[in-house]
Amino acid sequence: MPFVARCPFCSKEFRAADTMEGRSVTCKQCGDAFTLAKAEKLPASSVAKAQPPAPSIVPVSKPPEAVQPIEFDPTPLPRTRSLPALAEALEGPSETPKPAPPPKAAGSRRSWADELPIFGVASLALLGVALLLLSFPSLRFATIGVAGLAILAGLIGWFAANGGRKRMWMPLAGAVLSIPVLVVAIFFPQLLAVRPPEEVKLPVEDPAKILAVPFRGTAIDATSEWIDASRYSIQQGDLRVRVLSVVIGPVELSSKTASRSQQPYLQIKLEIANARVRKRLDYLPWSRGDGIVLRDQTGKTYALKSLGGEVAGQQKNSVALGPFDRVTDLLIFESPPAKTVEHLRLELPASAAGGIGSLKFEIPPLMIQRH
Repeated sequence: MPFVARCPFCSKEFRAADTMEGRSVTCKQCGDAFTLAKAEKLPASSVAKAQPPAPSIVPVSKPPEAVQPIEFDPTPLPRTRSLPALAEALEGPSETPKPAPPPKAAGSRRSWADELPIFGVASLALLGVALLLLSFPSLRFATIGVAGLAILAGLIGWFAANGGRKRMWMPLAGAVLSIPVLVVAIFFPQLLAVRPPEEVKLPVEDPAKILAVPFRGTAIDATSEWIDASRYSIQQGDLRVRVLSVVIGPVELSSKTASRSQQPYLQIKLEIANARVRKRLDYLPWSRGDGIVLRDQTGKTYALKSLGGEVAGQQKNSVALGPFDRVTDLLIFESPPAKTVEHLRLELPASAAGGIGSLKFEIPPLMIQRH
């Protein structure tokens, strides 16, 4: 038996066969899909409250209108609405209050210092420039301007920090340290005057001064004209001379015919050294005999002998001595009489090594050896 079904969305009534009850159909008026059910089985919320039917007079001559049959559409229904959406459409939308956003914490707003941290850096950078300019008295006004800018940048950065302690120290340090620079540049410019350094007067060394240098110890001024050759070397300027040995005996030769001289001679072996690093010394051998004097306690002089180029250890040519270089030379004199010498005095011209005057050694008898 046919029954009347009502669309729950647009309330359009349709007549359907009993076999259609419980099936889903599409309303041709609103286009929504719903399940066929008898009007008396619909929920109370979706069916209008029953009103007592008004009495109607149907003319006998006019047959009752036929209810329009529902055309069934076998096409699968689109899944446009889920069960919760259909329930919302039948019962109406539920109004659930949305949770209010959490309130912002106080002070969470970004401060100027976060956006412009350059003020603290700029203050310290300007402070460095001001300190550099402070060392130039002619740039005094530039120093004042740069120091003022450093203080201004520091104050701006301090206020911009908005109470953040961690971000206040940099601009505050730049401003505070720039204040003394500004004060000095404005009120005490005389402190910036650069005075020329006082001329240091180095003591002028006497080129002819003679020093007695002990073999172990510090050089001292010569207190005597003649220096004891057994205890001291003689130094004048860069030149230092020492008597290494004094021997009376045959001379060692380097010739192929003889290894020693037949006649004994007085042999004095010297060491010549460049004692400093200031310059090079050119030594002209004393063995050439220029200006050398040897005498004993009686005043008797002994002549310098030349045995040719066959003497071992004797310098014949000029020698260049660099800093702390040294060389040995051998002087040969005629032999003094036996057991008559108490001491010998040797006088060497300092001009052989660029010096002035003479180097005077006194040779005690303990240094004289006889072979």
